[in-house]
Amino acid sequence: MIGRLGFFALLLCLFFSCGKDVPTPAYLQINKFSVLENVDAVSPQGALSNNFTDAWVYIDGQLMGVFELPAKLPIGQEGGKTITIVAGVRNNGIESTKKRFPFVENYETYVTLTPNETTVINPTTRYYSTLNFWIEDFEDPTSVAITETIYSKAHLHASSDPSILKYGAYFGEIDLTTQDSLWDATTSDQLVLPAGREVYLEIDYYTTNSILTGLTAYNVTAQTVTPNPDILINEQSADNLVWKKIYIDLNEIVSYDLSTSYFKVALKSILSVEKKSSSKICIDNIKVIYN
Repeated sequence: MIGRLGFFALLLCLFFSCGKDVPTPAYLQINKFSVLENVDAVSPQGALSNNFTDAWVYIDGQLMGVFELPAKLPIGQEGGKTITIVAGVRNNGIESTKKRFPFVENYETYVTLTPNETTVINPTTRYYSTLNFWIEDFEDPTSVAITETIYSKAHLHASSDPSILKYGAYFGEIDLTTQDSLWDATTSDQLVLPAGREVYLEIDYYTTNSILTGLTAYNVTAQTVTPNPDILINEQSADNLVWKKIYIDLNEIVSYDLSTSYFKVALKSILSVEKKSSSKICIDNIKVIYN
């Protein structure tokens, strides 16, 4: 048996490679993804905003790990290598739930790794060309496909405020006050979504109030309407407002009841009058994506 001192001596030997030279690593600097237009797309894909926070990184087909972007990685290899980078999201906005985003292409490049040198990669991707999209990007202010319910007090309007605008020419804006403290709406169109397959809701948001998202199921035969409250988008501090993006996984709701005829995305926000007298909600690039 190895005694305690012998055990620590063994650890030190392994750590310092028993006096042998430690190979000098090469480095990969992987920056954040950019999304490019797919000119072969069968339907319009809308604004190309993204929030691909994480990446699965492969070298010559071998997984090196999952990393938050941007990342600088020491690589104990050298010479010509094929690097494959898979875009990942925080599924449903949950930091601990990382998922490969199923609707965009992998990025692949060939690089030469040199010890003690840094190779910089700026990965790009595209939505797959065959995807189906439902999009409300507010670019036509006279025809916004969002309908407020009879319970809604506040109202959505298209805004071009240059101090807030980031994508296109317009975004959707809702102002909550103590008098108009509830915004309650659904998408106007009937969305027929595939059960058992990937379905995602994307939303860009800039908000000082939380927003509850959901997916309402309509059964024409049974004449039923089933609300499915889902993911809560958190409010931001008014002192630190920035545009953010969330990816909401709808597969479980869509696949739960196969008798559903169609769906509508539901959006709801209630002003906490105990905490504040007003809030501003800005949303853009609402997309439902499926294949």
